[in-house]
Amino acid sequence: MGNKLVLIKRSNNTPQSAMSTKKIITETTNMFSGVEITNPLPSSETVDSNSLTAELKSNEIANEASPAQSSLILNSENKSLTSSMKLNEKAAEKWQPQYAHMIRPDARLDNLRRFHNIEQSPYVLPADVEEQDRLEIQHLVLTHCFGRLFHMPIEDIITKPGARILDVGCGPGSWARDFATAYPLCEVHAVDMAKTLFNGAETLPNIFFAEGNLLDGLPFPDNHFDAVFQRYLMLGIPKDKWDFTISELLRITKPGGFVECIEPNTKIEQVGPNGQKLVDGAYQAYVLRGLDADIYFNLPDRIKKSGLNVESQNFASLPIGWGGKVGELNSLNLKMAGESLKPFLMKVFDLTGQEFDKMISDGVEEHKTYKS
Repeated sequence: MGNKLVLIKRSNNTPQSAMSTKKIITETTNMFSGVEITNPLPSSETVDSNSLTAELKSNEIANEASPAQSSLILNSENKSLTSSMKLNEKAAEKWQPQYAHMIRPDARLDNLRRFHNIEQSPYVLPADVEEQDRLEIQHLVLTHCFGRLFHMPIEDIITKPGARILDVGCGPGSWARDFATAYPLCEVHAVDMAKTLFNGAETLPNIFFAEGNLLDGLPFPDNHFDAVFQRYLMLGIPKDKWDFTISELLRITKPGGFVECIEPNTKIEQVGPNGQKLVDGAYQAYVLRGLDADIYFNLPDRIKKSGLNVESQNFASLPIGWGGKVGELNSLNLKMAGESLKPFLMKVFDLTGQEFDKMISDGVEEHKTYKS
């Protein structure tokens, strides 16, 4: 499972509408190289962090993992699908949670899961306690995937009073919470359209949560943040809104500041037949819904075409269900993601709940066998 991190620097001496473009510096990072975590998780998660780091170093699996293929270029127009499943195209495009919440006007219900109630958003994942738990696991896995909490070269800023940092699409606030704990002199802001996901992190004195939809514009003034962090918004941003998204992230960033973006590769290497059906079917469903299922490949070009500075790209791959503790956690994350996507994909695939559960279960077992 591949992940791409793209780092953007806002120019000091050019107007926002005419950013200069620098060359891309590409670094290939394999998560099994035993890299030290230079900006680690805070002490509240030290036990998990240390045990995972130690296990990564002790497992001799570096040569078995398939790193993300940076040279592979795909797009929704030419990607060949091997899935034999016939999709319900209308459901993929128009699906919304089925029932209005009787108590909360900002929420809807489907298949016993709670979702946002924002019609103009294509986002299909829930906003409930189960999803909070999954996002916490995903945060821990991805932090170890890249070996650090962030890659922006901002250590000289965040160790002094006055720095402002923003986490966009923060979910339960896992990244913002860890950053605010590790760097207490910083003023850390976090924004998400689903207020119900905020998970107690607002109790920290230097963290501030705001409700807002990136697609409507962020509720912050121009040139406001020293650094902006954005991760895994592929399911929430329509394909035709990525240029606006990039410009909005740069708008709120100070000249000389940094924006860090991380997006997943929807293509999983070495999957079994059930896993391949699920991966290919989900990919096609995302395309039908108007999402850029290849943003992993397309993001650097989108940034360059906008005339922005691309400082560097990092690539990292993750095992699923094998390779020690991190592989187990990643498998659990993907299994929970399948359960979170069930109300949507069940309709798209025209499957019963039992049939969908079996496909997920079989896919999870195949990841171990095929070393996905």
